[in-house]
Amino acid sequence: MHKNEYDLSFWINGTYSEEKAQEVFNKVKEDLLGFDVQIISEQKSELKKLAYEITYLRKHYTNGYFCTIVFDITDSKISNVKKEIDKMFKYSEDVVRYLVIENDIYPRFSREPKEEESEEVEG
Repeated sequence: MHKNEYDLSFWINGTYSEEKAQEVFNKVKEDLLGFDVQIISEQKSELKKLAYEITYLRKHYTNGYFCTIVFDITDSKISNVKKEIDKMFKYSEDVVRYLVIENDIYPRFSREPKEEESEEVEG
């Protein structure tokens, strides 16, 4: 079973209090764990001004809490997980923008080094 690393990045509604934003973040994390993923890292920022206004569900947002959760999941399950994430966020006012991408550009440091990287230089 081959696993890949994915990055779920999302903006939580900026009209929420810090406590409410943390509740939303925890709920997203809990829902992800229900899909049998292994969370590698997570981050939730303080309230930030958006670079541009986001219009979502006929509302306009200029602030938000940027969050990212990096997780491992088997290749055979990622398609279903992406569909479930779409369902979770599609009509939710909690998350105003989101994206799931495969994290192959910046692989985590705990992976085994390539053979040529692991050779020691004699000198």
